[in-house]
Amino acid sequence: MYTGQQGQFRRIYRAFPIEAHPDGNKQYLNNGGMIFMPPSALEVFSHPGVVLPLQLRLQNDESDEAVCTHCGVLEFTAEKGRIYLPQWMMETLELYAGDAVEIINKTLPRGTMVRLQPQSVDFLDITDPRAVLENAMHMYSALTVGDTISIEYNDKTYRLAVLETQPSPLAISIIETDLSVDLAPPIGHVEPSVLFSLPNIADRQQDCISSIAEDMRRREEDAKKRHGIVKISTFKGQGRVLGS
Repeated sequence: MYTGQQGQFRRIYRAFPIEAHPDGNKQYLNNGGMIFMPPSALEVFSHPGVVLPLQLRLQNDESDEAVCTHCGVLEFTAEKGRIYLPQWMMETLELYAGDAVEIINKTLPRGTMVRLQPQSVDFLDITDPRAVLENAMHMYSALTVGDTISIEYNDKTYRLAVLETQPSPLAISIIETDLSVDLAPPIGHVEPSVLFSLPNIADRQQDCISSIAEDMRRREEDAKKRHGIVKISTFKGQGRVLGS
């Protein structure tokens, strides 16, 4: 329903994964942050009091921690009372097919920075992650701290955890904004180590003592060769008496 209070829309829908959409050809949209809503919602969102671009807060009040996320709307093609979500969003909200989820329209600040952490070291195989992320973010309108979003590149799916957002510490809009992306080291990544060993200190000390002793012995021998050895011997001639 539309509450009329500061243009607020608030309603509960039954959530289903995108795979269950009647079209049957929407699976690729699992790698994005957009949802499908019924045509009746479009009529409500067209009300003059609703702020555009449209951004929504989805929350599961039945979960232990009342988890939530934020998103945009891709199409109004869902059946009455239903919405269709990407699989990662179903997991974030701890929802099973047919569970209730509350939707509230929100106005999020334009983001200036987001810190993401790849959930696999496979992400390091991407030669140009900046270009890949720039293209992937076109499928999102908002990012929420605590989410683990999904992107696709070269027919492979990568998951990235949202660790931090600015200026808001909770969630940001990434529509028509210059966004700085900071990538944390992927989970499981270990920086290469420099391995080296130190010889036993006692052995080093003994070697040093032996070397000094040997050097002193050589010095003594050299001195003997250069100067000779002075010997004192007794007189061996015959004695005579003066005047004889």
